[in-house]
Amino acid sequence: HSATRRSLVLADAAWPLGLVGLVASRVQHELCYGPVVILSMDPETGTARGSARSVPGLDIHRVLSECSDMLLQWGGHQMAAGLSIDVRSIEAFSARIEEIVSTYPDRLFRPCGKVDLCLRPGCITPELVDALRTLEPHGTGNRVPTFVLRDAHIQVVERFGRERNHLRVRIEKHLQGILWRGAERSDLNEWAAGCRRDIVCEIAWDDYRRIPTCDIKDVGRLPAL
Repeated sequence: HSATRRSLVLADAAWPLGLVGLVASRVQHELCYGPVVILSMDPETGTARGSARSVPGLDIHRVLSECSDMLLQWGGHQMAAGLSIDVRSIEAFSARIEEIVSTYPDRLFRPCGKVDLCLRPGCITPELVDALRTLEPHGTGNRVPTFVLRDAHIQVVERFGRERNHLRVRIEKHLQGILWRGAERSDLNEWAAGCRRDIVCEIAWDDYRRIPTCDIKDVGRLPAL
């Protein structure tokens, strides 16, 4: 998948049709923040059926309507849709979607979220973890609180995981953080030497070390809240 692409269309005969929607959401979250189409191919009929997922501000129903001449069936709404297509048309369909979404503004293809509160790293204590537990259980309508640590010093402590692509970091002098897939970042060399960044995170508890920890969601220079 090219880093310059805004959309992604993937197809495979081994993928169960019942899971394509879940896979589309997961791929969008981890690989491509833009329209994602996951197709399950049927070699016997030469057709593929699947699911599409989009991002806020980009109507996937409208995008598919501009590809309707390539599709056997399709339907859905602004954020999600289902479709079927001749396997021989998949490559051209992928190119058409990319051509369409390339006309949309860049801001739609940058994930954004809501931060609940700006914290100083020194405020992240066992007492804060206990207070946050009173807000549980989390789910629809009661999401996990998200915080930002402004201009915090961050330094890589170690890589871990089977592929050593996750990072354990130190924030300021005392706080531990985890960034999943963080070793894939382009600015990793700056982290190794130590740098200052705005850190978006959720607060968790490390049962093994018996300390609070930051589940890091994003790192960078964020606009004013």
